[in-house]
Amino acid sequence: MRTICIGDIHGCLGEFKSLIDKLALTSKDRVICLGDFMDKGPFGAECVQFARKSGFESVLANHEERHLRWHKRERDRVERGLPNAMTKFNEQDMAAHHRLTREDLGWLASLPPYIQIMPGWVTVHGGFMHGISVPRQDMKKVLRMLWVTKEGKTLGVDYNRPETLGVAPEGGLHWTGLWTGPENVVYGHEAYSLSKPRVSHHNGIECWGIDTGVVHGGRLTALVFPDKEVVQVTAKRVYKVPHIPIPD
Repeated sequence: MRTICIGDIHGCLGEFKSLIDKLALTSKDRVICLGDFMDKGPFGAECVQFARKSGFESVLANHEERHLRWHKRERDRVERGLPNAMTKFNEQDMAAHHRLTREDLGWLASLPPYIQIMPGWVTVHGGFMHGISVPRQDMKKVLRMLWVTKEGKTLGVDYNRPETLGVAPEGGLHWTGLWTGPENVVYGHEAYSLSKPRVSHHNGIECWGIDTGVVHGGRLTALVFPDKEVVQVTAKRVYKVPHIPIPD
């Protein structure tokens, strides 16, 4: 039996299906997606539907959480007259939102923030705060975890200042630099390379970042257990130019 973790897909349906074909799944295989089916690429809703109908598992990610919040705010606006103060999606992402069915939204709402892959390994979309056991993590923060301080605070990312992206804020470190487990982690959320997973070893703990920027013209990556085999397909094109150049 294989357990297959798949990195951020971001609407790249053709690449998603090509990767599944390349993996040649059997009935004994377990597929776990790291979320971010939606946004940036053209077929976010269809990626959700393909994963749901295929019986794949997934963790909840920040882009799907935003779509769930938007759906709730719009329902409250229509039914209760409450204002929706959220920033609107762009035209492409809004169109994808409207293609999500009731079944899709229900499936997304049921997704857990983390999943145990096998003994000693878990997967999450963003990351974990050091010094806190996995079950006691702030489950809203693990969707977006990136930079943290030694004192246990999360530091945000200002996407309106591209010059700061990919650079640790003052006093901050990437969460993997402080994570001491005991779980090893597979995560997504941020592409650090268009071809290579971000693998770190700290205090005897392994962390694999497998978002390799398929939507930016990189690759869609699967990490296959128990052997930690990397399987990839290359993007058909650049669907969204990144805020800053991402190394190959």
